[in-house]
Amino acid sequence: MNGNVPNDESSRDPLQEDAVRQETIHQEADKVYKAVYSDADVVEWALRKRINAEWLADMDFATLEKAQTEYVDPKLRLVRHADMVWRLRFRDSWMYVVFVFEFQSTVDPYMPVRILLETALAYDRIVKDNKTGPDGELPIVVPFLVFSGPGPWDAPTDLQALLGPAHPALIPYALGQKFFLFGEAEEAKTATGNNAMSAGLKLRQARTPAEFMEVIEKLGELLPPDSPKRKALTKWMQVSIISGGAKEEDVAHLKTLEDMANPFVQHWAAIRRDMREELIQELRDEVRREVRREERQAGRERGRQEGRQEGRQEGMRQAHVETARRKFGPETAERLEAVLAHISDPDRLAQIGVAIIESATGDELLARAAQA
Repeated sequence: MNGNVPNDESSRDPLQEDAVRQETIHQEADKVYKAVYSDADVVEWALRKRINAEWLADMDFATLEKAQTEYVDPKLRLVRHADMVWRLRFRDSWMYVVFVFEFQSTVDPYMPVRILLETALAYDRIVKDNKTGPDGELPIVVPFLVFSGPGPWDAPTDLQALLGPAHPALIPYALGQKFFLFGEAEEAKTATGNNAMSAGLKLRQARTPAEFMEVIEKLGELLPPDSPKRKALTKWMQVSIISGGAKEEDVAHLKTLEDMANPFVQHWAAIRRDMREELIQELRDEVRREVRREERQAGRERGRQEGRQEGRQEGMRQAHVETARRKFGPETAERLEAVLAHISDPDRLAQIGVAIIESATGDELLARAAQA
């Protein structure tokens, strides 16, 4: 008799498995982006794309170097890491650039809050490492957001834009915390492909075999076969494909840049995108059908409509909280429950149901729930 425990497919939790997969993808993407932006040439290229031309004349890119990204709080016994920090000489002092990488497919409207935390960590490190000026002055710290989503960034790029009405005298006490935005999808539209980074962006956004082959040939001219940048771009493409829904085994054989000319890669993006849109639309339709069924049932018992309606809404709230708990964990579920407590409109509850299905992370879900 076989002593192995039988594989009970019914005991699998697809939502939990998807959450684990998304977290694995996020961690892998984080490693790849840090590898790409560990190259001084890439950092200089990105800064030149976004920094005001007047400032560029005062920036000494020959002094560009990586700065400390680990922050230790001995009182709380915490070790915290910024995404990526570089520094270079700016006029007569240093300028620090804090890179923040955003892998969500949708825009986070509260990104300025995260930027505020990352910038505060950088200043804390500067003070503790005694990197201040001769008279104790602090250097400039510039936040720089790299957004990998497919669409444009349509949310505020500074904290002040998120603040509610306030007396003008109070505004100076609220940090503006504006950040530079580098949207890869938007940048790829105007990229010339005359350098490795521009060509890499065009490769990630390519949608036809002709586009893939043109960019791959260009990268072959720009990068030697053993170039670290060539390896980084290959890994960058692999993570892009997997994060979009492909299976790891589908891309395991894509080990070189030339392998990206594979027909699977050439057609993957458009095909996968269409499949995702169809699936999302089906889920939206199912949610709407469920709401209509509930409304018809309520109409049959008009005498007790108000009480039953509240009961159905509460049932939807509880179902959303439980689904969020299984997919993103108890902390996200608890925060979502607080948001849902103030929502009674069925359409808004349905929107949040769709958001739970579509969101890749708990933070993305909570941001979309707040908007709903």
